[in-house]
Amino acid sequence: MSSPPIGFDPLHQDYVLIKQLEAAILRHAGGFEKFRVDIPQLLRRAIDEVIDSARSNRFTLIEIEKTEKTYIGTKIEILLRNRWRRNSDQARI
Repeated sequence: MSSPPIGFDPLHQDYVLIKQLEAAILRHAGGFEKFRVDIPQLLRRAIDEVIDSARSNRFTLIEIEKTEKTYIGTKIEILLRNRWRRNSDQARI
């Protein structure tokens, strides 16, 4: 499960912690390549569900309310949790 560098100095005080978080995220995601493919789609789904262009006639994040922006974050959390739980369940089979 190889991944690209995380983009900051290995001497940074939080480097080890960030690498541990990165490893946990990639493990739950099923590896870097799966993360790289799945996450943009997941983000797009969360944003599209909140903006709901067909009914709201809005097309950008600038057009949504502050509470809706908060909900996008919540929606992303829910979708990630569900996807990673499903990946964990499949790994046990």
